[in-house]
Amino acid sequence: MITLFTGPTGNGYRASILLEELGLAYVARAIDLQAGAARPAAFLAASPLGKIPAIVDDDTADGAPIALAESLAIALYLVEKTGRLSPATPAKRARAWEWAAIVASGFGAAFPGIFFARQLDEASHGKVIARHFEELDRGFAAMDSNLAARPFLAGDSFSFADALAAPLLPTARAFGVDLSRFPNVERWGQVVHARPAVQRGMAVKG
Repeated sequence: MITLFTGPTGNGYRASILLEELGLAYVARAIDLQAGAARPAAFLAASPLGKIPAIVDDDTADGAPIALAESLAIALYLVEKTGRLSPATPAKRARAWEWAAIVASGFGAAFPGIFFARQLDEASHGKVIARHFEELDRGFAAMDSNLAARPFLAGDSFSFADALAAPLLPTARAFGVDLSRFPNVERWGQVVHARPAVQRGMAVKG
């Protein structure tokens, strides 16, 4: 059984969508993300930086539990564990990991940057916020161009990259991003969010 430490954020949904798409048995434990909230010892043991998502997998080949944090590391582990959601060729696997990295390091930095700048003082941090929105626009423009040539991020089939990217769209809309400027992204989003496993993953709050 896998224990998933999570919360209602894009990062958390990435892990729960992956688990649902891969058909793995898991139990979700909610982590209070409020500043100063006490964090369970088991969670901190799995995630030394105290960030979600994190997992503990008790069902391993050698019987020794493995604890992992960070969505990319979790994705790599789960995809290799199951042999699923991974493109068949090295080039397409590399493309999938490229987009997984863009999601984690590009989009994954911009949304929190906007959120925290607004919490501090939106008026005095306007340039910082604008810069993050520029990064979002650049990311969605690149994604739109990529999806103009293929139905999914890494090719013809849904992969772990699409699972990791799925929470981007509802998050972007919540932040006021006009996605109508990116019709291929919107088309992809409709297909991805129609998947039952994605819907179940997006419903997991912990």
